[in-house]
Amino acid sequence: MQKNLKAVIRNGILFLLLFFIFYFYANYMYIGGFGIGYQYIGCAAVIMIGGLSFLVAPKFSAFFECIKDIAILSTPYLVCMLFSLGIWIFTFTGIRQMISGFFAPSYIILSISCVGCLVYLIGEKAVVYTFWAMSAAFGVMILRQIRLVGLGEFFYELYLLLASGSLDALPAMRTLEGPRFSYCYGLYFLYFFFQRKTTAKGIFRVRMFVCILFFLIGFKRSCVLATAVGAAIVCFYMIWHKNRKRELINLLIVCFMAFSFLYIPMVRYGLFERIVERYHINTSHRERLYNIYNYYYEYNPSYMGRGLGWVQNHLRGQEGIYAYDVHNEYLRNYIELGFWGYIFWALTILPWVLKCSVTYKNPREDGLVAGSMVYMAVLYITENIFLFYTFSITLSVVVMVSRQYGKE
Repeated sequence: MQKNLKAVIRNGILFLLLFFIFYFYANYMYIGGFGIGYQYIGCAAVIMIGGLSFLVAPKFSAFFECIKDIAILSTPYLVCMLFSLGIWIFTFTGIRQMISGFFAPSYIILSISCVGCLVYLIGEKAVVYTFWAMSAAFGVMILRQIRLVGLGEFFYELYLLLASGSLDALPAMRTLEGPRFSYCYGLYFLYFFFQRKTTAKGIFRVRMFVCILFFLIGFKRSCVLATAVGAAIVCFYMIWHKNRKRELINLLIVCFMAFSFLYIPMVRYGLFERIVERYHINTSHRERLYNIYNYYYEYNPSYMGRGLGWVQNHLRGQEGIYAYDVHNEYLRNYIELGFWGYIFWALTILPWVLKCSVTYKNPREDGLVAGSMVYMAVLYITENIFLFYTFSITLSVVVMVSRQYGKE
């Protein structure tokens, strides 16, 4: 009885910390002129609870599995830091860029470690805990906007957002876009939908209702496409011949690497822009952004890169459209990491994770890992979320739980 009470108290504290992590997504304390996000303090608290739990009652098997997952998912960020270190040394980079370039991936590694500790503490329930903590935080934000603009105005803005395909966003919707939770709800949709056979019908319906509703409130067109492609990958993997699933994973890896390698020259030399014009694709002027950044890189093996943090540092002195981020993770990482750094980044961001996380023992769970990684790869085409902690937490918890609890 006492043991169960302690577990309830611990889990309650973990849920509150997760709520804290998601709710205070843009709040900072400043030390020496540099901001430290409240969310990362919450991540550190979860890690501390996980460490204390291990010292009191160690579960060695679960501990080593979580450490393995943390190492797998942190590798792309460590690769970026390693290549940037060389770039910073040889190009005499300014101290401010070096600091922002070092801490941005460090915070994501901290977030991934937080997820690892959460999975160690509560197992596969970690997905549900993060989902409801995020939803509770987003629900409070939604209620604040309803109170501010009124219920009728709120639903009018939501209607306008959906009817315009997210092109027309009035103040309340722009505010709710800020946390960028819509990227996360696409992953939760995939996870809950393909786990529906293992979930009670009533619970499944409630989760899906909240998931879809909040996804629509933070609506992003890119998330719809990514969710559709991710779901297709899960379905293909599940129905694929059981003795040839490894071939499917290898095919995904080859396609991803080919796309990553060819996409940069497509953008650099105008093919992407011609495709957009030919088929009248609305990219919200992203092709103009790509043209602006064409002045800062070359596509050849001698291009060394500008180091992590360059884009963020560059934006500080710009105005208008020039002050927008690249809105493309492939291009941003190529600019910052250079030709060879970009190739190593591409190898670790999807192929490495798939090779290490797909167990070939449970089609549904392995399919979810593959579908989630492809979902991420699709979003990277138009969004900058590689260094955004809420997406990293969601992707990490889905991959970790799917890998560790898909073996039975």
